[in-house]
Amino acid sequence: MHLTSNHRPRSGIYAPPTRPGVHHLRARGGAEIASPPSTNPLPLQRGTRCRDLVTPSRHLVSVWNPAYAVDAMDAHLRVLLDWSNRRREEKVDEEDIYVWWAKVKSSNRQQPLPEAHTTDVLALDEQVRAGVDTHLYLTDYRSLYVANVGEVTADDILEDSGERAHAPAYYEDLAADYWFRLWDIRLLVSDDTLETIHLLHNLRNVHYADRPVSLYGGVRELPIVVREDPPRTWFEDGDLLTGGKLWAEHDAELRGETARLARDLRDNLSLGRSGPCWSREAAPSSPAPRLCSGPGGTTLPLALRALRSSTPRRWRSS
Repeated sequence: MHLTSNHRPRSGIYAPPTRPGVHHLRARGGAEIASPPSTNPLPLQRGTRCRDLVTPSRHLVSVWNPAYAVDAMDAHLRVLLDWSNRRREEKVDEEDIYVWWAKVKSSNRQQPLPEAHTTDVLALDEQVRAGVDTHLYLTDYRSLYVANVGEVTADDILEDSGERAHAPAYYEDLAADYWFRLWDIRLLVSDDTLETIHLLHNLRNVHYADRPVSLYGGVRELPIVVREDPPRTWFEDGDLLTGGKLWAEHDAELRGETARLARDLRDNLSLGRSGPCWSREAAPSSPAPRLCSGPGGTTLPLALRALRSSTPRRWRSS
């Protein structure tokens, strides 16, 4: 018997969307319920393409503030990976693998968010429940991630202990404007501000004449409601590209491989252990340093290329 989180029931008749590929619905509280009737012909499953829709789908862009948590993104990834590990141990069901991301309410805000903005953000929940892949782009200006959204709500999910287990602990003392249930989180750009800016320019701010998103243009209301140009399918072929794992798991393993290669560079190459690794030929006019070799004849450039190839700066959809 699986141990499942106690999904918090919301007012009215509500059927939260399930993880892509899981076709029965379960309300917060654990009882299975039927899917709500829908006039949208698209099935509730992975693979819905934006270009198949009459109206272009909308997505969101938000920024996380390191003042709330130094390792905010890592904190969310740890929660998501922990639930994934529980599923691997058959302790929970597949639809229990998710993490909540909050748009934290600024303590410096003098006025409430415009009602029209809140309406537009919460309207994406209907898009999600219609089976349309909906993305939340997350950045700290240096790196960029994209998340697969499973629900958008203004309810305080921390009021329910079961949902609280799906959110990082640092949210306990913070108020939120919105909460986003995230099925998966994928790294797009790592530690490259210029590349982050470049990729965000492929998103169009629907409330600013469809101009490219600019995080340096005095954004007042977050998240930004955007459309993708061109539409992206970041998670559609995940099973094929990641071997059935979450993108969050795939990226974590890649990070571990990067750390291993870095240790190899530090521990196995002759970096000062038996004399200087960088040296010049006898002639003072030698134009370039000579490289020492590591064990087995491995040279520093080869090791560096291996390290670089394991950490692509930018991920592309297939």
